[in-house]
Amino acid sequence: MGEVLSEQHRAFLEANHTAVMATVDGVGRAHAVPVLCALIGEELWSSGTDLRVRTRHLEARPYATLTVLTRGFWGEWLTLAGQVEIRRDARVEDNLRLYRVATGRDPDDLDEYRAAMVAERRLVYVLTPERVYPSSR
Repeated sequence: MGEVLSEQHRAFLEANHTAVMATVDGVGRAHAVPVLCALIGEELWSSGTDLRVRTRHLEARPYATLTVLTRGFWGEWLTLAGQVEIRRDARVEDNLRLYRVATGRDPDDLDEYRAAMVAERRLVYVLTPERVYPSSR
């Protein structure tokens, strides 16, 4: 498969980190939630926990749709769909990398952040885009 993300898509994703992730349950009911996301390489990373509904959905059906939005409802958006990998092995470092890319900085208290990632059982969802649907504006 050729490259899915154009330079214009990349620029949009590098500038915008607010998104809605949609997964489906075993009978096809959609589940959508707001997430923070970041483009890392060719993938979109977002964070969750072991106990999230979307984690259960992705374990059973590792596919999601992520709509990345500009700051306002009436702004531009970009929807990406693809396979999702759940990363648990390096959860603290993966979440730290996601945070740094999305915010452009380190957490105020790095030790507190690391402890929270462990206590919350944070993990990272990695979506590899297969399809891209830009806003039609």
